[in-house]
Amino acid sequence: MRKTINKFAGIFSALSIVAVAGCTWVGVVDFKETVDCMTANIYHEARGEPLKGQYAVAHVVMNRVHHKQFPNSVCEVVFQPKQFSWTHTINDPRPRDYKAWNQAKKIALEVMHGDTPDYTFDAIYYHADYVDPWWAKADGMFMTRTIGRHIFYNFDGVWE
Repeated sequence: MRKTINKFAGIFSALSIVAVAGCTWVGVVDFKETVDCMTANIYHEARGEPLKGQYAVAHVVMNRVHHKQFPNSVCEVVFQPKQFSWTHTINDPRPRDYKAWNQAKKIALEVMHGDTPDYTFDAIYYHADYVDPWWAKADGMFMTRTIGRHIFYNFDGVWE
């Protein structure tokens, strides 16, 4: 897992990041790497979405970080196997649209600092409206809302 995180984090080093005080949840992964992981996820998963949808994707990551069934760091959540499609479907994750990258970085910092409302209603899953994943019909899965092209879900079933 650490090799995968480092591989992508090295690619995403861009502008300097202002550290946010009080981020105790960052843990052993340094803050810059954490911001890069969140920024990359927003960029690749939601850059074509309205701003509210980009914030929503970031909130899903943070909701997972704070959820007992998921890893407790942003990078581990983002790079958990087969959770976010871009992490296993694209060969070169470097940003091409720097305006969108900078917007994603701004969103990442705001959401990680806790400065924005969670429009997903605590969702821990989502998918695009043009796919029909099997897990969306699982017992205990319920839709919280739709934002842009993404449908957000939470789960109140039994974790195995």
